[in-house]
Amino acid sequence: MLRLARLLLTTASVVAMAGAAEAATERVALIIGNGAYQTESPLANPPNDAADVAALLRALGFEVIEGRDLSKRDLERKLKEFRAKLEEIQPAADFDPDTSPPVALFYYSGHGIQVAGRNFVIPVDAKIDKPADVDFETVDMDAILRAMQGDAWASVVVLDACRDNPFARSLARSLKGATRGGESAFQGLAEMCAQNGSFVIYATDPGNVALDGNGRNSPFTSAFLKNAPKPGIDLSRMMISIRYDVMRATGDKQNPRDTSSLMRPVFLGGAPAPARIQQASLPADPMVREGASAPRVLPIEPKPQQPAPAPAPKAQPQQPDAKPQAAPSRRSIPTAPASSATGWRAIRKIRCATRITASSASSITRRRFRPARRRARPTRRICATPTSSGARLSSPSATTRRRSCSP
Repeated sequence: MLRLARLLLTTASVVAMAGAAEAATERVALIIGNGAYQTESPLANPPNDAADVAALLRALGFEVIEGRDLSKRDLERKLKEFRAKLEEIQPAADFDPDTSPPVALFYYSGHGIQVAGRNFVIPVDAKIDKPADVDFETVDMDAILRAMQGDAWASVVVLDACRDNPFARSLARSLKGATRGGESAFQGLAEMCAQNGSFVIYATDPGNVALDGNGRNSPFTSAFLKNAPKPGIDLSRMMISIRYDVMRATGDKQNPRDTSSLMRPVFLGGAPAPARIQQASLPADPMVREGASAPRVLPIEPKPQQPAPAPAPKAQPQQPDAKPQAAPSRRSIPTAPASSATGWRAIRKIRCATRITASSASSITRRRFRPARRRARPTRRICATPTSSGARLSSPSATTRRRSCSP
């Protein structure tokens, strides 16, 4: 029995170690810091930046491949080792857009240069006198991106390589007829196109110079060390905080940029904890005692029913103003007994008023709706009246008296 227990314990420990090893290979990082340049003035902060970033990523569960002050040959060997570790990552069985994928991270701190829109990482033994030397003395960033390309992980590139570059001045002086402004053609880094599933971070905007800082770390690396370990914050939100801290530390002289083509969120400090739905606890019933087998049910007394209030009378709608009533006809005039003289007098007055009203209304109607007719005047005939002498006059004269004769 004891042997069986030991065997089970050993098996469980082996499975746990294998699971931890498998989980560790899901996050691989290559950290490079070049500062001890042989042909140009050295940089003090890149080795410190690389050491601090490597320690942080190890604490976050990354398998770190670290290199400081590397030559061109050593840098290429580290890239080859980095690619071999990435090939050990097993692709996920199903694609979940809400979960964080495996991460391949490349961090570089040191000198970098751009030539004809292409970016190059400068090893410590590089000797660049003319533009043709760049292809043989440096490492092309396109080669690094190709080494990180893969569908099973998300690629994160962090470049703190835009410092005041003496190699850019050497290239500017080598060009015939170049002025002091020709140095800007090689200063800083050019913006790269992020391949699918990658996130590229620049210490400053393309073509500008990043500050090395006066402390142990550069302003960009200090902000990266502060914001990267925050749990539940993806890369996009992390860059907002880094940009704010860098611009505040440099007086708005340095503005970090990023280019993203990620299809899933990446959390360097860990994914956010799943939201838990807590069930609200009901208040304890004061009528239930502790240890009681069943709750005590109290009878509910019915409330006395109150008589329903009488419905309010409905408001009668207001009738429009009544039209004036027509004058009463003769048939509707009241009558009074013949024995009452007072009643007959009242009836006569009403009948007279009725006649006057009816005649006035009819005359108005005739005047309004019927054309007025002119009454024909009766014709007058002139008759000759015989005079006292008995003679008939042939024409009217002063002695003739006019009178109307009826026919």
